[in-house]
Amino acid sequence: ATTLNPARRIGTQLDEMLVVHAPELDRGARAARVAETLRDVDLPAGADLLRRFPHQLSGGQQQRVLLALAFVLRPRLIVLDEPTTALDVATQAHVLATIRRLCTAMKRKAAIGSEDTMSETFLILHGWGGNKPEHWQEHLVRGLQAAGHDVRYPKMPNPTAPDRSCRHHRREPA
Repeated sequence: ATTLNPARRIGTQLDEMLVVHAPELDRGARAARVAETLRDVDLPAGADLLRRFPHQLSGGQQQRVLLALAFVLRPRLIVLDEPTTALDVATQAHVLATIRRLCTAMKRKAAIGSEDTMSETFLILHGWGGNKPEHWQEHLVRGLQAAGHDVRYPKMPNPTAPDRSCRHHRREPA
């Protein structure tokens, strides 16, 4: 849950995700998508939650807000790294059941990096042996290919030569 910005309200963080990555949505469509996604992850879609800061939520609520951030864009594949870390067993089970339910309902796939056996129905990436991106990408891609997906190795961005075709290239370090 440390991914949430402690200085920004929950509603602002969810709305910003759509402003940046789904600019075709107007304010009303964004509000509707946020409300729908919050309900999808078993959180109240009311203004009370949207006005709160992350520290005003329980650990389980913070984790479900992070799931909402992942699902609000409706990606075909969601990669989650240790989504149940530091949660009690009951909350872990709830979070994993929510991921499973949403992936089934939305016809999406989830790849979960975890050493936790509660994630047994998902692709479990463990024993990586290093922090180099090339190493974990290799495991991820091989695991997805072994599951029958047509996956190619993603191109790693070069931090010293930003991709000018990317609409966010001005945000990348030069």
